[in-house]
Amino acid sequence: MGFGITHMWSQRSSEGKAHRGLLIALLVLVLACGAGGFELYREGHAIKSQSADILTSMKTLSNQMTTGDFEGVATTSAKIEKQAAQARSTVEGPLWQIASQLPVIGEDVKNVRALVDALSDISEKGIGPVAQQAKSGNVPSLGEAYAQLDAEIEKAKKTVDELSRGSNDEVNNAVARAKEYLERVPDFSEVGATKESGKRSCDLDK
Repeated sequence: MGFGITHMWSQRSSEGKAHRGLLIALLVLVLACGAGGFELYREGHAIKSQSADILTSMKTLSNQMTTGDFEGVATTSAKIEKQAAQARSTVEGPLWQIASQLPVIGEDVKNVRALVDALSDISEKGIGPVAQQAKSGNVPSLGEAYAQLDAEIEKAKKTVDELSRGSNDEVNNAVARAKEYLERVPDFSEVGATKESGKRSCDLDK
């Protein structure tokens, strides 16, 4: 009898420890999710600011190309590349990968990641080559670089246009602003051709 009571209390004690262990594990999980949610929120605002800065810098880049300010083109291109690299590094992290699979916010996270990827591709594959040619002062080769930049912008337009509307207004507004700018961005190869044509005219007048 004594053994039976002792065994029963031992079993209940083990079950109690298991329940307490489960509660502690759940508490740790809730706290981790809360911390992760705050970090995601903080990083999301940083990316929003970086994306807006990239679009603003692209407008500056267009003006510099139009005026033939190749030193300015190189400086602005480097700035865009740095901003895009920082944003891409953030959204490729494990927190963002996990969040993209969650209900409710998953679609918004996917949209942010897709937008950042599109802008980063413009920077790496389009603006990068333009900056290299601008630094070297190789004006004729800029035409090819401009054409490559235009191609990357067209890809980005398609990517952004295909994004479905999420549940977060801030993300939706950021996507809408990017879409609006990409629709209005000038054809850089035409900008370059116009500038080069103007340069040749000036040379002939000398």
